Amino acid sequence: MHSELTVSDYLRSAAVRRPTRLAYAYAQQEHTWKQVDERVDRLARSLKDMGIGPGDVVASCCKDGPVLVETIFAAARIGAIRVGINYRYSAAEVSQLLEHCGARVVLVQDEFRSIVPAREGVRLVSCGDGQLALGELGQLTEQASSDPVLLDVSENEIAQICYTTGSTGAPKGALWTHRALSHAMAHTLLDLGISEADIWMHCLPGAGVPGVLAVWNAVIGCTNVILDAFDPRKALEAIQKYHVSRTVWVPTMLSAVCAVAEQQHFDVSSLRRISYGSAPTPPPLIRRALKVFDG
Repeated sequence: MHSELTVSDYLRSAAVRRPTRLAYAYAQQEHTWKQVDERVDRLARSLKDMGIGPGDVVASCCKDGPVLVETIFAAARIGAIRVGINYRYSAAEVSQLLEHCGARVVLVQDEFRSIVPAREGVRLVSCGDGQLALGELGQLTEQASSDPVLLDVSENEIAQICYTTGSTGAPKGALWTHRALSHAMAHTLLDLGISEADIWMHCLPGAGVPGVLAVWNAVIGCTNVILDAFDPRKALEAIQKYHVSRTVWVPTMLSAVCAVAEQQHFDVSSLRRISYGSAPTPPPLIRRALKVFDG
């Protein structure tokens, strides 16, 4: 007999097994696994109150933070489909994307409201600054019940539509089932050897595929440090403050971090592994990074 697993189930399990452990450290706040689980239940009920159900598309346009993370979990919890919108898109591109995916609700950070056009049949919900002051979304979730949302969601249903960057044409929507997402998270964690004791740092744009890196810590219950957007100094400060042990950067990010670290000392001794990819990484950059992160 096989089990039906969604990313929401991983969260529920982490909340039961490690309720008081730090799950997420954001720019302005920290949440334990129990707190995340309760917040996700409130968001899931808020979405249901908006008429969102299995198969409906919930989109978010915000910087990385609690709204991004909790929308992924909450959509999975009610069988909805999550879509991330890149806030660097133009209004025309966002309009095409919303039409293509058939979004019913868009959670939009106030500073990006101008690129999310009003569309018939699509509800726009302000999520404030996307971090602490969550606008209308915050009001809705505060009013919602935190009673556990119990809904049987099949692992073969679509969990997310992740749009490509569109660098070689129009963005293409990749369909991810709950089963595919679950396997991608679990197998990659195993391959990298990440354990419960690790502190992961996520600083890639979570609208698309990197959104997986914002929630995969739920599989084993380790802590995830989320930067709202990449900044080399903030990344080094986070490594020092939270004793980050693992992260992933693209070559330009690795170069930027090295440049700052070479000018100012940060305690980065906790960092055990830097994964890198998406573009060729020159051997001189790798040698430079090995000097900066000599552990």
